[in-house]
Amino acid sequence: MQYHMQGIASNQSETSSFLLLSPLLIIPILLLMYKDWREGHKIDRLLAVLLICFAIFMLHLFVPAFTPLAKVFLLDKVPTARLLIGMGLLNIFMVVTLIRRAEKQPSFYWFSGKLITAYAAAVLVLELGINLYIHHTTGTFVGVYRAVAFALPLPIIVYLLLRRRFTIAAVLYFAFSFFISFRVNPLYRGLDIITNNPVSQAMVQISKGSDMRWVSDSVVTENLAAANGLRSLSGVYYYPQNSLWSTIPQANYTDYNRYAHVTFGFSASPTAPPRLKLAVQDQIRITTGVCNSYLKQEHVGFVLTSQHLAGDCILHTTSIKLPAASFYIYKLRS
Repeated sequence: MQYHMQGIASNQSETSSFLLLSPLLIIPILLLMYKDWREGHKIDRLLAVLLICFAIFMLHLFVPAFTPLAKVFLLDKVPTARLLIGMGLLNIFMVVTLIRRAEKQPSFYWFSGKLITAYAAAVLVLELGINLYIHHTTGTFVGVYRAVAFALPLPIIVYLLLRRRFTIAAVLYFAFSFFISFRVNPLYRGLDIITNNPVSQAMVQISKGSDMRWVSDSVVTENLAAANGLRSLSGVYYYPQNSLWSTIPQANYTDYNRYAHVTFGFSASPTAPPRLKLAVQDQIRITTGVCNSYLKQEHVGFVLTSQHLAGDCILHTTSIKLPAASFYIYKLRS
């Protein structure tokens, strides 16, 4: 909601991302595991499993031929942005496991200072190349100075990890991660953005004295009614609501028997019958005429939408114009 209000329609957990060290540590990890194998030592199974999992994720993302095999792991069911979250968790596990192994067996690390310096320099060149490529292809997304500045911390962190300066590396890693994400995840703002905004205030005012439900046409505003203590038919349902959606004609059981975000779309014909569709794996879209009896049957009395609606059964109560979007509130006539 905050990002839609400020001009960025996005999910915060997907807009932000992990600072991935794992891709930069794969070569050192493989060399260390090879050293263990050559010397007859027991290979760290946990580190090997994490490396395999990370490789599967990478293959699914960048190798189209791997997609059929990815279905075995149900990765085809996971949106790419969510897959990156999984990769971020694997990244943390891999770094922690590598440090644990190195502290448990000091001889596990055998790289010379010159080799580590050369590898860190290679990482710097790689990071600079990627960042400058992003600058060249996206223009204003990242400036030249920022592209250079953001390329510096990762090589330093990799260098410190390989030199066994784990505490300093961890502090720098946390500091850089915090710096690039704290404005994306503004925990310091609390819930004020949800309750103290023009849309919420209008919804609460209009709903006074009524226990009728709200519906919304966007995942950005789907939970806004419930978050403000109002009844809502749209929103996130954490477990299947089979008895609720089975009343919709021709609704497919396999579509609604799931956790899902539920939003409403409104047909050009005010009396069009309701239709339920699975938009993506975790989003149910119900399209109906705003004057169809289905909404009254489900005790819907208010509509929050970003589009103009027409029909004899509705009354336009207010419009809210924000920098990034406009919202319209309609009341269904009794």
